[in-house]
Amino acid sequence: MKDFDKIACNRTFVILLLVIWATIAGLSVSPALSGTWDIQTVDTGNQYASLALDSSDKPHISYYGGMINPGLRYAAWNGSTWNTETVAGGGLGDMTGQYTSLALDSSSKPRISYLGDIMNPGLKYAAWNGSTWDIETVDGGITSGPEGQNTSLALDSSSGKPRISYHDSMNMALKYAAWNGSIWVIETVDGGMPGDMTGQYASLALDSSGRPRISYHDSVNMALKYAAWNGSIWVIETVDTGMMLGQYTSLALDSSDKPRISYYGDMTTPGLKYAAWNGSTWNTETVDGGMLGGSAGQYTSLALDSSGKARISYYDGDLINPGLKFAAWNGFTWDIETVDSEMMGGPGGQFTSLALDSSDKPHISYPVGFMNPRLRYASPFLGDANNDGVVSADDYGSVQLNFGDTGVPGILGDANYDGVVSADDYGSVQLNFGDTAGLGSVPVPEPASAGLLLLGFSGLLWRRMKR
Repeated sequence: MKDFDKIACNRTFVILLLVIWATIAGLSVSPALSGTWDIQTVDTGNQYASLALDSSDKPHISYYGGMINPGLRYAAWNGSTWNTETVAGGGLGDMTGQYTSLALDSSSKPRISYLGDIMNPGLKYAAWNGSTWDIETVDGGITSGPEGQNTSLALDSSSGKPRISYHDSMNMALKYAAWNGSIWVIETVDGGMPGDMTGQYASLALDSSGRPRISYHDSVNMALKYAAWNGSIWVIETVDTGMMLGQYTSLALDSSDKPRISYYGDMTTPGLKYAAWNGSTWNTETVDGGMLGGSAGQYTSLALDSSGKARISYYDGDLINPGLKFAAWNGFTWDIETVDSEMMGGPGGQFTSLALDSSDKPHISYPVGFMNPRLRYASPFLGDANNDGVVSADDYGSVQLNFGDTGVPGILGDANYDGVVSADDYGSVQLNFGDTAGLGSVPVPEPASAGLLLLGFSGLLWRRMKR
């Protein structure tokens, strides 16, 4: 048995070394941002989160309550606490509220698209009128089936009228619904033929003229596609192809209405992908490669800052370094960090939703846990110049030490998260003095630190093996 135990230990040691190598290699591929995140728990038992910021940059979230809080739910931050309520559904086992998408009108009143329940199916739309929720069925019903998966909602900037893209799983098509002031005008954008499975993971954006653009997955042709309405017809093109490539798409348009899309690769070419139209062709690249057969890059959410640089939140379900991640393009390369890596009761970071405030600071909503599901909200922890999770006198020293440095938001000394260490950062330290970051605020170890920790553990194991 001793020889057998030694063989088993040797095998364990080899596997551990491989894990160490893979961890160090995986961490070193993507440079890490250094900022600390302030993380709050908003509610319990949630999925399908969608985040929007109002005119005061306060967060609002629509989400599915799951088994604990069934139905479509809505949370709004009032400046000191979260106000939560059930919008629709709510009975035991109610499935109302999946595939939710949230937008705020010019008065910051919430509008939500979502999928109904088995007993009341179809694409639904809820609008807050100032005192109660007005709810209607956009497409589908008892006799037709589950229209309304993968909903994506946008409001016309001039009229405030809602537009919704969604997947009709009964007719296997990508559809688009537009409210004209009296009725919903519904059309099929792509698919709808026998054998089709088109329109999953749809993401909608309206250009400066209010014309819809939609990114989506075509599982039959194994492609990421993009559809644009030119005023008379839908112009559809293939952006990228691969085995199951193009899931979890998220679309944003730059100041020239050029589309940018974040999406998941596939099991053979995994990772977070990014596609940008340059005016004549699509440029595609891998943002975060992940592991072969892994899930880095799922549940993507894309936003562009005021200069057009891409920011992406996404879920990394790989065994090494899993959790909610955030990628930011700095003009030369992608800076990547882990926002929340909780694994208690299941991984965190699925169904992520990203929004940038008026100062380009990122805000992210997402659920964590399977056994103890919770909805969380993450934003940069301001005032913490040295990224230790506490705003104290030490942060003044960090600003002084790094004064004049520039880089991605969150570099050391950058207390106000604007990418520049300046006198303004002293003010941010003073304004937030004494604050401590919330859940998950401890910065992720640097690659070298993580490697040393793992190597130290391997040394202990080696000593045990030699006994």
